[in-house]
Amino acid sequence: MSEFSREGKVRKLLNRLKFKSWEDIFEGKDLSSKVAVITCDGKSGASIKTCQILAKHGCRVVLASPNPIPISTGTNAENIRVVECNFRALRSVRNFANDFLALETRLDFLVLTADAQLCGDEVTEDGFEGILQRNYLAQFFLMCLLLDLLVRSSPSRIVAVCSNYDAHRLSTLNTSTFSRSIFFTRNPANSKSLYSTYADSVLCLVTSVLSFNRKMRNACRARDKTGSVVQISTPPVQAFVIGQNGKWSLRISAFLAKNPCFRMVSNAVGKVFKRSEAKKARLVCTALVAADSPAGHFMKGTGKFGPSETAGSKLFQEMLWVSSVDVIQTRMGPGSCKQAIWRGLNLAVGPMLSGVLKKYSVQED
Repeated sequence: MSEFSREGKVRKLLNRLKFKSWEDIFEGKDLSSKVAVITCDGKSGASIKTCQILAKHGCRVVLASPNPIPISTGTNAENIRVVECNFRALRSVRNFANDFLALETRLDFLVLTADAQLCGDEVTEDGFEGILQRNYLAQFFLMCLLLDLLVRSSPSRIVAVCSNYDAHRLSTLNTSTFSRSIFFTRNPANSKSLYSTYADSVLCLVTSVLSFNRKMRNACRARDKTGSVVQISTPPVQAFVIGQNGKWSLRISAFLAKNPCFRMVSNAVGKVFKRSEAKKARLVCTALVAADSPAGHFMKGTGKFGPSETAGSKLFQEMLWVSSVDVIQTRMGPGSCKQAIWRGLNLAVGPMLSGVLKKYSVQED
């Protein structure tokens, strides 16, 4: 059964949590030994709210942000540490990861936030398209660098937060049109709309999460001598995607961004259409702590569940994964990304195969 065919289970889970308070979501859960990293490229209220909720329940939170963010007192602010991380520069992402690994011995929750939408034409110092680097490449690089520690802290979770859930369905990328040039130039398709490249970045983030889940699941699966597939263990790290509705809110915001006389009301229109930051933070917390959250699902209350056809394609997943690793390594040096990935996957499979290497071999999906 496909992991995206269990819509009823997710609907039931979300409906059950719809009117619950934060205390209900975290009931019976002790987070005092947990450590979380949350990315915030801008002024994401959901990221800040999630930090406050996790800190309130004892979790130590590191907020990766390019700018200083004031954290209100009264929410166990001493458990929150804001560390500079400029997602426009992969060098800054690597420095953040190295500093974190030097100070912390575990990582239970990693929340990746793709909230750079209509930032106009921009090329980063690494030479990549601005939106794609901030929403995808930098987030993917950080996930790779921290994967080793995530596996060591098993069971742990990764949550990718998309500001607009439906955006990845608007992308024109597929196995025929994909090329590495998308990382360097704005998508020429539908060039009159600023949301085209944002849609590509969300598709890449969603696809990378699905690909990560598949690779981690394969690392914990084996085939015995009779040819039967054996699930040796539950994957030590599970990844989720959450988001909100908003095809039309994104289109309207893009229209307003292109018209200077209407830019002043752009934020107001966005607030009308988007889900409140508190509700989005609730979905993040649900994906982090709910024991029965199916890995990979889109944690949203309405609309379609599961990925688009392109995001669910194993061929597209592999094309994107290999291309992402290669373009990052062209900027950051050979092995800077690939070695981190294999360390994490090998660490996941190593203890489980200890003593049974003659009986089992790793089975690929």
